[in-house]
Amino acid sequence: MLYTLKCPLYGRLFIDPDSAVHMKAHRDDILVELTTTRLKDRRPGVALRVDEISMTIRVPPDQLTQFVMQVGHESVDGSVYAELRKKLILELQTFESGFSFAFGEEFPLEKIAWARWVEEFTPETDEEADVLLITRVGVISPRANLGNMLEIRHLQRYFAQADRYANLNVPLAFFREGMNAYEEERFVTAFHNFYFILEDWYAEGKFQDKDVVAKFRDSDELKQILAEVISQLTDDPNHSAQFQQLFSEAALNVTVEGFIQLLPKLRGRLHHYTSKDRKPRGTPFTASEFKTVAHAIRLISGLTIRFRMIELDKEADIDDLPGINWGRLLS
Repeated sequence: MLYTLKCPLYGRLFIDPDSAVHMKAHRDDILVELTTTRLKDRRPGVALRVDEISMTIRVPPDQLTQFVMQVGHESVDGSVYAELRKKLILELQTFESGFSFAFGEEFPLEKIAWARWVEEFTPETDEEADVLLITRVGVISPRANLGNMLEIRHLQRYFAQADRYANLNVPLAFFREGMNAYEEERFVTAFHNFYFILEDWYAEGKFQDKDVVAKFRDSDELKQILAEVISQLTDDPNHSAQFQQLFSEAALNVTVEGFIQLLPKLRGRLHHYTSKDRKPRGTPFTASEFKTVAHAIRLISGLTIRFRMIELDKEADIDDLPGINWGRLLS
């Protein structure tokens, strides 16, 4: 039986559909395949973007029964299924890192979407088909291509007052970069961009943890924002458990004071890297673990900017601008 991990692939790699819809290569017992799912866009002489990668390995016949019973239990270390799964994940990570380095400018590979993979199980005999309980787990989720319909009122309303916020260009640029990274699930990068906004306005040039904590404590505005964010996230079913876990791991209470102490700790944890640390660190392969961290700092920095806008124009009403739902941030 063949076991496959398949993931969306983002980048600027193209293939000629007239010569090869699937590009394959073998090494030992591993098969890698690059393909496109855009055959509906196929036209003579037009290259199609590669948007899917898969790694396949053959399950040893004498371990097939064990493997089938273990599917879905990847946390069981040492099991046949867990070990084969780890092997395929390592192959995908090696391809993502190594191919990017080897061909970067020629064949830019942005990333493999780890959180969107599927597993496929392909029987090679009738006997294997009889013992196979499932053939696929998960659904390939393509990159979202969604947005809001821009109306003329949005452009007119924004541009009429845009110059009032010119002094916010740099923090707004950091926020835009953070939002782009967040939507692309690059949560560590998103955290850095959002944190720079707090660092500028509240840390006042201090970078050591104890100095930053002291500066954060001095800001009534920041403490008001942190209280609001705590309220939102502790009631958010998508983030509440992980949000509270951040505090417990740092031996801190879920309070404004605890949050003030937690923020520079998170900054250090995500800004520095050592493979010798047992605590989870931010890497291109672990970004999905830091979604709640990025979401929390996104709310904080968004409210911070909103407070500055209110200071610049008490009467401005920009709640309905597309992109950022300021109304929700302030609710």
